[in-house]
Amino acid sequence: MNRLIAKTDFLVDSLPAQPLIELCGENRVYIENHLGICQYGTEQIIVRVRFGSVCISGVSLRLCKMTDQQLVIAGKIQGIELLKG
Repeated sequence: MNRLIAKTDFLVDSLPAQPLIELCGENRVYIENHLGICQYGTEQIIVRVRFGSVCISGVSLRLCKMTDQQLVIAGKIQGIELLKG
């Protein structure tokens, strides 16, 4: 397993402060190491991250939890887009 991780350059553990985005089914998105919310609506939520922003689109979106390090967005997730810059 360690050789597979090394060959795929999987560096999540060695890159602190890099955003980690996790999609759980079609109903939840977890984002760690965010820098705040730029835009909030029921069809689109834009979250700032170190390299730009993450745009979550869907239906009935809502912010379930937000701390300095982590946030959870729930609703029917239809798309996740990374916007650099």
